Amino acid sequence: MSQHQIKLFEESDKKHYQSFLEENDHFLWYVSIDYKRLLESYLNVNSLYFLVKKEGSIVGCLPLMESRNTPLGTIINSLPFYGSNGSFLIDKKVKKDETIEIMNLLLKSLLSHIDKKNVAALTLITSPFDLYSKEFLEDNFKFTFSDFRIGQITPLPDNIEDLLVKFENPRPRNIRKAIKSGVMIRRSTSNEDFNFLATTHQQNIESIGGKSKSKLFFECVKQLVPKENYSLFVAEIKEKKVAALLLFYFNKTVEYFTPCSIFEYRNLQPSSLLIFEAMKDAVEKNYQYWNWGGTWESQKGVYDFKKKWGAIDKKYYYYSKIMNPEIYNYQSEDLINMYPSFYTYPFNKIKKL
Repeated sequence: MSQHQIKLFEESDKKHYQSFLEENDHFLWYVSIDYKRLLESYLNVNSLYFLVKKEGSIVGCLPLMESRNTPLGTIINSLPFYGSNGSFLIDKKVKKDETIEIMNLLLKSLLSHIDKKNVAALTLITSPFDLYSKEFLEDNFKFTFSDFRIGQITPLPDNIEDLLVKFENPRPRNIRKAIKSGVMIRRSTSNEDFNFLATTHQQNIESIGGKSKSKLFFECVKQLVPKENYSLFVAEIKEKKVAALLLFYFNKTVEYFTPCSIFEYRNLQPSSLLIFEAMKDAVEKNYQYWNWGGTWESQKGVYDFKKKWGAIDKKYYYYSKIMNPEIYNYQSEDLINMYPSFYTYPFNKIKKL
């Protein structure tokens, strides 16, 4: 008989879950209590975290969020929102055979739960640090579609002196230009600077036809995330704000989450100095990884930008199972409106009407 017990996360599990995360320093911020609370509040959705316990300790978890209901049903993601990773969290002390057993238990529990609910689609998204989920899901999960992103991560050195040598040209030259141009960097928690971040980010993203994070999201960050777990860096030239960068910190990793800059000042490279100063700060605090997040294979310019900061590639994967085929009758714009911030299935598979 299996020694594993499975249950859904309750508030009384919070302390044990936090310990489980801290003991596995390869887990990313997306599976933290902070992020769970942030998405629940901002997206106004229900979380569904399956926990596996052994002798009273958590040894595995499958964190999921369920969208609001529509006539098609709900969407379940692990996890939703921009670039979030979820999938199976397994204690690193567990051996491979037991890891497979725990993942089987989690997957069967999830599919059993879905059978009793009106779910249109399910997507599981692996982590760039995940060693086993891709192989397990391809062998055991009857998914309809798969996709991937190129995770790009810069391993941080032990000393600030070794940081600059990790970068390829023109990054060192960009940093020197910003310094010579009089760019000054400071940290902030002020409402005024958060408003600058939100407004400038919105302008930047909408100028390239993307969907930006709303001001409400940044309000939720200030209200729900402890100040020691994030930083807002601001770049100024002659006391004028010209760029900003929001980072999150968890375990050994820094998340490069929201950058923004005023277009007419970009040639002075304020963002380059922002990143460099933020990386130096992370090294001083003994963080080991700088996570740039995922890049589409088609985003050559974005990929090269991150690569020149010393980033290495770590792919992560999306596995989507369609339960309600009526979803194929909708275009991408419809699905985005019906399920904001949730992944349904690869939009390049949608049949154009």
